[in-house]
Amino acid sequence: MNDDLLSKQAKQLKELLDEIATCCQIHRHYEVNKFSLPYAEANCLLAINQQNGCSLKKIAQQLEVSKSRVTRIIQSLAKKGLVTINAHPQDSRNKLCELSAEGYELIQKLEAFRFSLHLNVLKQINAEDREEVLNSLQKLKQAISKVDKPKLFSNLSKSDKI
Repeated sequence: MNDDLLSKQAKQLKELLDEIATCCQIHRHYEVNKFSLPYAEANCLLAINQQNGCSLKKIAQQLEVSKSRVTRIIQSLAKKGLVTINAHPQDSRNKLCELSAEGYELIQKLEAFRFSLHLNVLKQINAEDREEVLNSLQKLKQAISKVDKPKLFSNLSKSDKI
């Protein structure tokens, strides 16, 4: 009986997460159109803003993408005048990225937009329920991060593997 309940809850969790992911994708598309900036570029700008003067390698690590992918994104941002690329003072093989004034201004608008979005989401929840929702999301995030990915994938049958 307990396995049936767990299976039912797992299915419900999957469906809820799928619906949340869809809602987030809709908001991302709106953001992309509003700022005329691909989502990957927006995330790259945010990463640079967090550590102004950071290397391409650090940005790639933070975004969990390849250095070549970050290089293409940075080049696109530089063409738009949103970042500057300079030689690293200690290692000329590496490049440092910094936000331009225009890039910093865009980041301020982007962060204000995202904050407003999250504020409006919270306004849809009763004030007395908000803390419970946030605590539950924190627990869910912790549970998801504890799932051992190699163990998860080793439990899949051969027909389930991609």
